[in-house]
Amino acid sequence: MAAQSMMSILLEGLLQNHLLIGGVAILVLLVLNIRTRQYLTKERATHLVELAERKRAEAALRESEVRFRTAIESIPFDVFIIDTKNRYVLQNSTCRKNWGDVIGKHPEEVTDDAQQLALWKSNNCRAFAGEIIEGDVLLTVGGEKRYIRNIVAPIKDGDVTRAILGLNIDITERKRAEAALQESREYYRLLVENQTDLVVKVDPENRFLFVSPSYCQVFGKTETELLGKTFMPLVHEDDLESTARAMEDLYRPPYQDYHEQRALTAAGWRWFGWSDKAVRDETGQVVAIVGVGRDITEHKQVQNALQNSEERLRQAVRASQIGIFDHDHFTDTIYWSPEQRQIHGWGMDEPVTLQAFIDSVHPEDGELIAAAVRRAHDPAGDGLYDVEHRIIRPNGEIRWLVTRSQTFFAGDGEARHKVRTVGADLDITERKLAEQLLLQEKERAQVTLHSIGDAVITTDANGMVEYLNPIAEKLTGWPVEDAAGQPLARVFCIANEETGELVSDPVARCIQEGRIIGLANHTCLLSRSGQEYAIQDSAAPIRAPTGEVFGAVLVFSDITETRQLTRQITHEATHDTLTGLVNRREFEKRLDRALASAKQYGAHHALCYLDLDQFKIVNDTAGHAAGDELLKQIKGVLTRVFRERDTLARLGGDEFGLLLDNCPLEKACKIAEDLVAAIHDYRFAWAGRSFQIGVSIGLAPITASVENTAQLLSQADVACYTAKERGRNQVHVYQTEDSESAQRHGEILRAAGLWDALEQERFCLYCQPIVSLTGDGDTSTHFELLLRMRDDDGKLVAPAAFIPAAERYGLMGAIDRWVIRTAFRHYSETLSTSAAEMSINLSGNSLNDHTLLDFVLAQFSEFSLPPGRVCFEITETAAIYNLSQAIEFMAAIKQHGGRLALDDFGSGLSSFRYLKTLPVDYLKIDGSFVSNMVEDSIDHAMVAAINQVGHLMGIQTIAEHVHSQAIVEQLRTLGVDYVQGYAVGRPLPWH
Repeated sequence: MAAQSMMSILLEGLLQNHLLIGGVAILVLLVLNIRTRQYLTKERATHLVELAERKRAEAALRESEVRFRTAIESIPFDVFIIDTKNRYVLQNSTCRKNWGDVIGKHPEEVTDDAQQLALWKSNNCRAFAGEIIEGDVLLTVGGEKRYIRNIVAPIKDGDVTRAILGLNIDITERKRAEAALQESREYYRLLVENQTDLVVKVDPENRFLFVSPSYCQVFGKTETELLGKTFMPLVHEDDLESTARAMEDLYRPPYQDYHEQRALTAAGWRWFGWSDKAVRDETGQVVAIVGVGRDITEHKQVQNALQNSEERLRQAVRASQIGIFDHDHFTDTIYWSPEQRQIHGWGMDEPVTLQAFIDSVHPEDGELIAAAVRRAHDPAGDGLYDVEHRIIRPNGEIRWLVTRSQTFFAGDGEARHKVRTVGADLDITERKLAEQLLLQEKERAQVTLHSIGDAVITTDANGMVEYLNPIAEKLTGWPVEDAAGQPLARVFCIANEETGELVSDPVARCIQEGRIIGLANHTCLLSRSGQEYAIQDSAAPIRAPTGEVFGAVLVFSDITETRQLTRQITHEATHDTLTGLVNRREFEKRLDRALASAKQYGAHHALCYLDLDQFKIVNDTAGHAAGDELLKQIKGVLTRVFRERDTLARLGGDEFGLLLDNCPLEKACKIAEDLVAAIHDYRFAWAGRSFQIGVSIGLAPITASVENTAQLLSQADVACYTAKERGRNQVHVYQTEDSESAQRHGEILRAAGLWDALEQERFCLYCQPIVSLTGDGDTSTHFELLLRMRDDDGKLVAPAAFIPAAERYGLMGAIDRWVIRTAFRHYSETLSTSAAEMSINLSGNSLNDHTLLDFVLAQFSEFSLPPGRVCFEITETAAIYNLSQAIEFMAAIKQHGGRLALDDFGSGLSSFRYLKTLPVDYLKIDGSFVSNMVEDSIDHAMVAAINQVGHLMGIQTIAEHVHSQAIVEQLRTLGVDYVQGYAVGRPLPWH
């Protein structure tokens, strides 16, 4: 049983350490099989009497031994097992071949190499300690130094290591191959650097990866100036398109090409011929382009002279005259004019016969001519002959002619016969040559346009689409068959990606002004399917030889990735690299904007200056790496406390700044206290130690009385210092007159006054209409209930003056219930017969109240109010911070037929990802975007984006804070469903 137990332990250890690798798994299983079956056979011998049973067991044992021997011999590398006495107990034939018979030996008996022996012993000790060791070592095998991949792993019984399994894999040849490859690369480098031709290597974005010294010398630039830059700025503008096409051709078979281009060298513009070849990886993907270039300027000059000579020859050919012929069939006489004789190359005195003409026809066109003559001479036909064909002049010259003639007939019926044929020959050799060249050029242009990476659209002089290349088809979503004949503005629909406003196409200006027109930045293409692409483009006029513009070509490219990279760079310039938070420079800019809004509009903001307590202890005791990690984790703790619309920044060291946007002082204090509590409850763990830290916060209100950002930061800093002086881990509010205690006392009195207001019924409701913009005949009444309070003197108090205190001291739940009950009762008494829909706001405090749903359902029942008449408004922030409770409450209200609105949507745009989980009927677009959308293109784009997302999800949209008719019209253009604000109705008492 001991042997069986030992082998079971070995197998279990292998399984636990995942060492069942190929033949090794078979090896260990067979060892277990042999040892187990052998022991079981002996045990059965003491209990079984039947001889046949024992024979079968012995046969199974022999079969297992054969499998074991076969498996171990099939492994092509060393396999061995060492027991706890550091002796080899198992080896395969490969191991035996390389190291001799080592069974029963210790490692020091196998090798006398001290360094090698020390490595073996170290690895064995580590393996017996439970480690799996894998590494490349240089060992002496059979007297020869070989690179070996050595793997040693423990074989465990539970937590006890019973043996270790070792593998030695020879990787010498691979190491030699790597060395040979490095030598080859060095040889290639030397070859390129001494090459007189220009050698470059570029990536798929045409950016230099390598430039030869000869290239740097010709272009007068250093390697540093060129690497990482694209070569396109060096190319002549007339050759940019052909160069781009040539580069595109390299990404398809045969992956090599030759093209010519002009480039600006240190000596001026020169012609170069480039032989390019694509470099592909093991998957066949092109990863780079290698090009070898040569200066061909002199060759191009000779070529241009030859082309000029050919052009003069073509002009001479065009001056050829039309030849006339007349064939009298009765006398069989033929007349050819001098021009006709000249066309055919015959002398003026040579007799003209029909056979001589037939003999001059090109053999390949003989059957064509014969068929056309038969049709023209058919008495039943019209006698017309119109054929293009070739002739061979007596001097052997081949000319293309177009022959048109009319055969005249006499007689009727079967007696009808031909009497005369009159016609003319026109030498169209030049035209045929031009057609062939045009066909080649057209084919070349088509192939090029299909191959280049830019999108190309051509139009006529009226801006109607004529052609799109495949890239243009892909980006616009318009096949060329559908786009041809369409106005360009319909196919090429572009807009400003920041404002969403449509942009007029540049082709109209290009044709009108007769010059190249480019698009402004931040232009995006709206495809037929609705997908957006950031693009850059230019439109150029197409001119006739007379200079008249008869069309335009529009070239544009998808720069979505480039624009995203630009945004990333901009982000890195304004954010702290360690924490990813806004940096001090950007934070001060946002403080400037907040202070400006406070001065101009009376907005309420607050600044928190946070200084971590005990941070220096972490840095000094655990090191700067721990300090850095602490700062990153602190970011996570803080961001769970404040609102998404607020801005957290790292100001330096262990100091942070928090801008609370559109936040009353009471709310700012609450957030600051929450920050202190969150940091106080947090424990930072590092290297087995736990650290408790704290934070002191100075809070400064941002008001119109603050002169500038420097003063604001100074006030917050002073307040933070005061908080530290008063014992740390607390908040201190900067006040020019009142002390902190007086401020707290005022808040307590205000909270007590709220209870009095509830008991004395000094709360009242106002209503503000919500007006439809859809124009679909929706005349139903829709309004929002707004809460007001009267003070002891009967004067109205705005919500901003008491709601923060109510929220801080837990009174909002009671106030919300007062609003719900009062609204339900009043509706049932005055509007029960109408279809009016009223909206009621719910606070975040109420969402945390698990009894709220039962209360609401009880009110529906008590006042017999249909749930569909009521819409509960929940702020975006409250919904997200109380997500699970909000979803549960919303689902129940929807199930009973009620309606829901998500208020202040857009104040925290991360809520887009939560929107799918919230079953709302309306999105109320945050008024901070709506109120300024006419002047601010970003606010306009935000409103458009929220409206579009809402409609895509089947949710109607309501714009808040609509204070002018101009805003109403823009919202109507965007397709917003409803508006609410002073422009359509001010809040009035709800009587």
